[in-house]
Amino acid sequence: MEDKYKKTSFGINGEKISGMAYNGDILYKKEFVVKSFSKASDEEIKTYLDWHYAGKINLSDYWAVGDTRLVHLNATNSGTQNHVAQDINIVIMGFNHDDLTTAINDKTKAAVSVGFKESLGNNGGIEYEYYWGKSVSSVANTDNYSNSPLRTWLNGGLLNAMPSTFSSMIKEVNKRNLAYHNKADGAPLITKDKIWLMSYPEVFGTATYKEYLSGNDPRDYEGTQYEYMKSPSSKLKYSNDNGIAAEGGCIYWLRSPSSNYSSSGSYRWCLVNDFTATIYGGTNTMALAPAFCL
Repeated sequence: MEDKYKKTSFGINGEKISGMAYNGDILYKKEFVVKSFSKASDEEIKTYLDWHYAGKINLSDYWAVGDTRLVHLNATNSGTQNHVAQDINIVIMGFNHDDLTTAINDKTKAAVSVGFKESLGNNGGIEYEYYWGKSVSSVANTDNYSNSPLRTWLNGGLLNAMPSTFSSMIKEVNKRNLAYHNKADGAPLITKDKIWLMSYPEVFGTATYKEYLSGNDPRDYEGTQYEYMKSPSSKLKYSNDNGIAAEGGCIYWLRSPSSNYSSSGSYRWCLVNDFTATIYGGTNTMALAPAFCL
């Protein structure tokens, strides 16, 4: 059994604390504990993040990709983006993956990247959302995600719907976004986001798709694939029923533009349909499965 333990030591408030880890829970002398991602309180999660960014621990030693945690969302009502109060599972997608907008103690990578395990739901039904915040709008023909009212709502309405202790732990990161449809040579825009939609390469990696960059290799454009998304089954999202996955997969928005567009209609954007990619116009309503960093 000895090989299942991980010994560790670090200082807390100037005091040397040593301990052992087993099955994800680290038990320390004088009752200092690092609990699993699912069982720790919001206050404990904040403490562990402080330890990580101070260089005392590396959270990837104690938590794992695929670990989940239940988070409560309050109801939101901002005119167009209206969603009911619900509990929803978030899932760890990777460690030290996303670039912090502002370094913390010389650390430039966010400790933990997480995403909604299911899409936003209402008693198991899908809560749909327009990409551009409303069905008919001049901004539906704007050609980049940075201007989308949906992006504004994610970083405001949805962020504010979380418990304050939890939302205060969310880190702002730099996200790369292609600004132009059918122009693979367009330099990506860098946006500063606390909550965002995933991109095509963050979900599908280097797999080519004819409706994205005309099939060119996507890895240099909008980020790299999360470890969690390398499993085909992880790409599938069900609607949320207060922390339980409902029946039937959702089609959910990505932030990546499609190379296929119509200047006379709404621009088209990439989505995930079960395990594969598809595209729809921005004035359609689809599910939401956002991501953020701690």
